[in-house]
This record gives sequence, C-alpha cells and structure tokens, in this order.
Amino acid sequence: MQILVRLGMGVSSDLVPANASNTEGFYEHIDTIDIHQELFSCLGGSVTLPLPANWLDTDCAREARAKLEQILKKFLAEQPGIVGIKDPRISTFLPLWLRLFNSLNVVPKFILAVREPACVVSSFVRHYNNSADRVELVWLLRMLDALEYTAGDCFIAHYEDWFSNSFLNAKNLLCYTGLNKNFGGDLSEVLADTIKGNLSHVRPDEYAIQNPIVAKLYSALQKCRGDDFDREEVMFVVKECRRSIEGFKDWYLASYQSKAKLQNIENLLTQVKNEKNQLQKFHAELKEENRLMRKENQRLQGLAGEIEKLSLAIRHFEKH
Repeated sequence: MQILVRLGMGVSSDLVPANASNTEGFYEHIDTIDIHQELFSCLGGSVTLPLPANWLDTDCAREARAKLEQILKKFLAEQPGIVGIKDPRISTFLPLWLRLFNSLNVVPKFILAVREPACVVSSFVRHYNNSADRVELVWLLRMLDALEYTAGDCFIAHYEDWFSNSFLNAKNLLCYTGLNKNFGGDLSEVLADTIKGNLSHVRPDEYAIQNPIVAKLYSALQKCRGDDFDREEVMFVVKECRRSIEGFKDWYLASYQSKAKLQNIENLLTQVKNEKNQLQKFHAELKEENRLMRKENQRLQGLAGEIEKLSLAIRHFEKH
C-alpha cells in the first residue's frame, strides 16, 4: 500500500499509526477496522472459522453496512481521484462491501497481497505471540475468501517479488489501477525510496507449514502474478480447498454453538452484575435516606422540646 500511495493513490487521513512491528505504517483505516471487529463480535464469529450462514442478512451486517456507507461516501467526497482501502478483514466481509460498492456505483479493483505463509506465521508468532496453527488458518481463510468472492478477478502481488522484480511489479500495478494516467514521477526512484531490504527479514525456512490445505493453495498462488494468470486453474484449487474445509463443518458449527452458549452465559453474568450494582446503589440510597430521616427526626425532637419549653413559659406568664 505504501508504494501505491507513492504512485498517486489516495488514502484516508485517519490511519492506524505506525508501531515497533511496522515502523512504516499500516495504511489501514481506523474506522473500518473498528466496524469489522464489531461485526465479528456481533456475529459471534472467529477469524479462524468461516462466518455463520446467512450472516449477510443479519441486523449486525445491516448496521455495519450503514456505518461503512457513511465512511465510504465521505472518503470518496474528500478524494476525487483513484483511492484505496486496505484492511486484511475486507476479504472476509467482501460480500457486504460488494453490495455497498454496487449501491454507490463504485467499480472496485482488487489487489490481493500474497506472502509466503511460513513467513507470515513466523512474523505473527514473533510480534504478536499468536499460535502457529491459528495463523495458518487465518491466512488460509482470508486467501480463500478473497479469491472466491472476487472470482479470481484481482491483481495478485507477491510480497517476495518486491525484492526481486519490483520495477515490473510496480509498472503492472500502475496499469491495473489506472494510476499510470497521472503518474509522472520516476518509478525507479520511488521504488528505491520505498523498498528496503530489512523488510524481508523473515525466512520461510524458519517454519514448516503444517496444514496441507495451506500448502496446496500457496502452491497454486505461486503460479499467479498480476492480473494475467490461469483463473480457472486457481479457482479449481480454491473450490477443492473450500470443500476440504466444509468436511469439518460439523466441528466449526459446534464451535459456533458453544460460542453462542458462552455468550449467553456472559450476557446473563453481565445482567446479574448490573442488577447487583443496582441493588447496591439502592441499598446505599436507602441507607442515606435512613440517615437523613434520623437526622430530621432528631431535628423535630429538638423542635418539639423547644415548643414544650415555650409552652411552659407562656403558661407561667399567663399565671402572673
């Protein structure tokens, strides 16, 4: 994404800031990330499992779409040229985004960034302490979703190619995105300023992929570059991989059922805690009310004593 920005692509000004694991910045829109995470939570979903059936027709999805529509409209109004949105979670929610694009008459182009899965696993384990098995599943599902929902109609950019054939990669991206119509800079200079050797510090031999479906899909993707590749072949592999995952459907459905039960228990616990807090608040208010009543009672008793003294004084005065 950094290279696309240098080539003239517009991005949001509200991006995730850089950190120690990515000093150049993530180029990811903060609001879209939040909405995607809220949608995951609302659906009871997991990044390691396919989304529940009919998720697109839920209230959760409709609410997320409404929020994304506001963001996208504002973004397009602020950026009149070619713009880009980056978020790894978009692949999971592409059906929602496609409906949104259609309603706004936006014709999108998709760039699928592919990196050697063994390197992805090593990086995530190192920086985020994720389990290797989990990272493999996340990589697999995001790749499958991206390819399936776009029907392979995308530009496939391999991370490793930026260090071996960056000029051709960038030139092809310029043409694919349409940025070549307005780019007037020195492509070699942009690449020299952007691509740094230390960005490729993770080696694939640090970890061996365990999931055979991951290995199968990556093997197919290695034959695909740019937007000119054998889509029929890669989509055949995508369907095979998806069928393999569907073979475990009972397992992940059971997982969703367990998550739903756990969520119900958590909701009940939250309700009990809220009721407990309300009772504690009521008890404190009642205690304070009793204190005020005692104080008022003492005041009234004191006033009654004063009245009694005054009454005695009046009677004594009347006798004399």
